[in-house]
Amino acid sequence: MTMQAFGRTQQVPKPLARRFLTDLVLAQLRTINKPVGDATSPADGGWIGQPNADGSNFTPYVVLVPGPASVSSGPFGDTQADWQCDYTLICFGVSRQQCEWISDMARSAAVTLARKGVTLNGDDYAVLQARERIIGPVQRVDATEPAFFGQTDAITLWISKEL
Repeated sequence: MTMQAFGRTQQVPKPLARRFLTDLVLAQLRTINKPVGDATSPADGGWIGQPNADGSNFTPYVVLVPGPASVSSGPFGDTQADWQCDYTLICFGVSRQQCEWISDMARSAAVTLARKGVTLNGDDYAVLQARERIIGPVQRVDATEPAFFGQTDAITLWISKEL
């Protein structure tokens, strides 16, 4: 889309279509070969069978939740060019050790997105930086017997439009 300003034609910045970036993060998290949920618990994660029953098993899993995205900076002519996009990784395990293990794996996978390219709303962006922002506390969840454990971490992806 273009507009006329002061006798010159200028490109009107397009809004960020973050869903494609979220799809990229989900695909990267799935490389750890454990269940990953898209803002909801995956069907193949958690207790498989009744907790404490013979043959039941707990499969550790990750839930990705998109957080706020904010403009960090950008050239005057394209204020939509640079963004900081936050994501929450909520990880669960049957023990504290398993919970931290899956959290470590998920964060490690997510931060390897640095230097990856992604097309968002027809524009090519590069992930300039992917970093762990918060490694959350481990919390015991007593909703089942035996209990399980959860940890909420946060990552930030700094993206910039390829000009």
